[in-house]
Amino acid sequence: MNKLRIVSAICVAAGLLLPVATTAKDFSMNVASGSPPVVPWVKMISTVFIPEVNARLEGKHTINWIESYSGTAAKVGGVLEAVESGLVEMGQVYAIFEQDKLILQNLTYMTPFGSDDLELVTRLINEMHAENPAMTAAWTDNGQEFIAPIGLDTHYLATNFPVSSIDDLEGRKIGGAGTIANWLNGVGATAVAGNFSVHYNNIKTGVYDGLLNFSSGIFPNKLHEVAPHLTRVDFGAQFVGGLTVNSDTWASFPPEVQTAFREAGEVYRIKVASALQGFAKMAEGKMVEQGATESHLTKEERTRWATALPNLAADWADRAEARGLPGHEILKAWMAKQRNAGIDLVRNWDQ
Repeated sequence: MNKLRIVSAICVAAGLLLPVATTAKDFSMNVASGSPPVVPWVKMISTVFIPEVNARLEGKHTINWIESYSGTAAKVGGVLEAVESGLVEMGQVYAIFEQDKLILQNLTYMTPFGSDDLELVTRLINEMHAENPAMTAAWTDNGQEFIAPIGLDTHYLATNFPVSSIDDLEGRKIGGAGTIANWLNGVGATAVAGNFSVHYNNIKTGVYDGLLNFSSGIFPNKLHEVAPHLTRVDFGAQFVGGLTVNSDTWASFPPEVQTAFREAGEVYRIKVASALQGFAKMAEGKMVEQGATESHLTKEERTRWATALPNLAADWADRAEARGLPGHEILKAWMAKQRNAGIDLVRNWDQ
């Protein structure tokens, strides 16, 4: 009997030393975007992000996905609140529509004329979040976990008149949504609010003479038909927002699920950047084939434009500081990161 007790004790002890299997769980994830799945950054939630997560969790956990795009669960500009409230577990948040709550995430729009390499820009943005607690806190203070950045390819002028100099913009009305309108300050043009639902008719009817936008948005909306003069200004690729997960949902995830989401987010970031830049190049060629003309603003004119602008970045940093946020610290970190990456900056916004 004593021998049996000893053997039993040894078996129990050995069992305690073995790794404990994680109990498989099912998770329900309603992921929302105000935009339709025809745009790459939405489409690739379905074709890249979700399959990447599922592949990493196969045989361990199951995610029951509900995909709510085109504003079916939350409109553009309403996804931040939808994720925070738990209306949806995951969302695609556009920081450009959240000037109050996500002011720090608007840093690229306040420092134009950077790199047009979208993959590089979004990689540096990830580093900014990892290295600057205030960047991450901007999301967690709104009840969500930042998973992956979303960016847009470099912006163009699409106009119904040729542009070879910033002097050509004097007295012109140019469509520019949100923070993009700031890029027209100082060059003699008047910014007029607009979006893709009205751009075509507004240019056709003379409400404005062209617009500032990205080529992967100009081509699908056929804006080159009414604004056939495409001028590449190279304002730089832009960080527009991110994929996020509700904080309570995130806290309920075992470590391996969190890891799967982060790894899938990195794959998504890279593939969206590649797809957008590939689509932009294709779009440029197609627009020229269909009668548009394309030109590149010279480095001298680009420098003139950049230096003609007021110090957008300093004003932005001051506004952030007024809210108790380290705006100038973030600005300096962002500009230093770009310089360290070898980006040829037209204007050093922190100096």
